[in-house]
Amino acid sequence: MGKRAFAFAAIVVLFAAAMLALGIGPRGSERLEEAPALSEDGEQAEAPTAPLDYATITIQRGDTLSGIAQDHGVRVDTLVSFNGITDSRALRLGADIRVPNQDGLLYTAREGDDLESISARYAIPVECVRFLTGQGRVAPGDILFLAGARMDPAALQRINGDLFMMPAKGSVSSPFGLREDPFTGVKVFHHGIDLAVPWGSTVTGTRSGKVVAALRDDPTFGNYVIISHGEGYTSYYFHLSSIQVRVGQSVAQGQPIGRVGNTGAVTGTHLHFGIARRGTYFNPLDVLGKAQ
Repeated sequence: MGKRAFAFAAIVVLFAAAMLALGIGPRGSERLEEAPALSEDGEQAEAPTAPLDYATITIQRGDTLSGIAQDHGVRVDTLVSFNGITDSRALRLGADIRVPNQDGLLYTAREGDDLESISARYAIPVECVRFLTGQGRVAPGDILFLAGARMDPAALQRINGDLFMMPAKGSVSSPFGLREDPFTGVKVFHHGIDLAVPWGSTVTGTRSGKVVAALRDDPTFGNYVIISHGEGYTSYYFHLSSIQVRVGQSVAQGQPIGRVGNTGAVTGTHLHFGIARRGTYFNPLDVLGKAQ
């Protein structure tokens, strides 16, 4: 068991112990009522008055997180938080999952936390911050239930496997990693993937973000666009025939940003596509799945 898995297992044990100490135990798989959440206009939700409770259900064939959430009147991010889920596509048949009777997140207190700072960070009333371990003053390591709190949308997208999308439809003509330079034959590291796409095809943003570079006629990269996505992620689109965005422009996921070309140092028409996080490149297929 890795350190992260062990840490979460410890949290679950403490959480269960805290629930039992409060006289709260699993109630089976009956339907749960939906607790108050954020209103449609973005106002803070009122603090729910019902005590925290949870059901334990067993994953059946065909179950999905969204389906379980809908059946039990809670949000997907609530299930993700209560069960330490890091990949919603990896639900195991026969595994148990905890379903609380109201929306919110589990939170482990850190140094410097207090009730006011936590409530402000998650945009919930102070009364929505509840102790599951510890009481009174927040101390590092205390496990809290943040009633009505929401998970960061980008983090939830990553867990659901839809954080990034393919920028163009095409097969991978050159993969990520070590390869022979097409001009020199020397082994070099390829910091992205090349997609074989017809000249002039539309290139779209892999994820919403802000354009930080939109340059033309670079001798190596040709016409290219770079987009910053938050959370340290940056995406790169090289060898374009044309650019349809400008620096500083906000773009939505799937919005056209340019067209496939053969500008710069290339041997033929293709799109070079790369993703980095905090300056370190990784294989885009790790977050994209197979090219379409």
